[in-house]
Amino acid sequence: MQHHGTQPITTSRLLLRQFTLSDAKPMFSGWAGNPKVTRYVTWNCHRSVQETKGLLEQWIKAYQDPSFYEWAIVETASGRLIGSIGAAVQGDSSACEIGYCIAPRFWNQGFATEACRAVIAYLFGCGMQSIDALHDIRNPSSGRVMQKCGMHCRGERPLYLPAKQETVSCHYYEILKEGDPHR
Repeated sequence: MQHHGTQPITTSRLLLRQFTLSDAKPMFSGWAGNPKVTRYVTWNCHRSVQETKGLLEQWIKAYQDPSFYEWAIVETASGRLIGSIGAAVQGDSSACEIGYCIAPRFWNQGFATEACRAVIAYLFGCGMQSIDALHDIRNPSSGRVMQKCGMHCRGERPLYLPAKQETVSCHYYEILKEGDPHR
């Protein structure tokens, strides 16, 4: 496993880059402070720009760790910050779990799929063998993104969310690196 950390990635319409503190306000207003977006994620809706800034401060420090992956998704045509995508590495293994958020005004335009495909390719290039993702079953749009990225549903399981003090049903998806005998 050769971790490279959160390096810039470009696609036809997007720039994926490290977050900066100046991203706090657009992140808060775009998705982190929007109950429409945070309804189906594992963390609570942010109550202030300061809360978002605090999270960004943690991420900026974590960029020193080559196994930390968290990108700001920027639409290159407008230069606007439209979302985030990250990968949580599972211990010392060559497996990780990805997650993403997109501001509602940018939904249904293929941005999540484009970012997700780019991150999957990048992570396989770093030596990942297995990439997982999950979505609340009440949010089938997120599952469609996973399917469009070549991920396969591995079943439904309950997931306890400590931040929200609730258990939700989730569909779990996985994609294996080409050549993996278990693919």
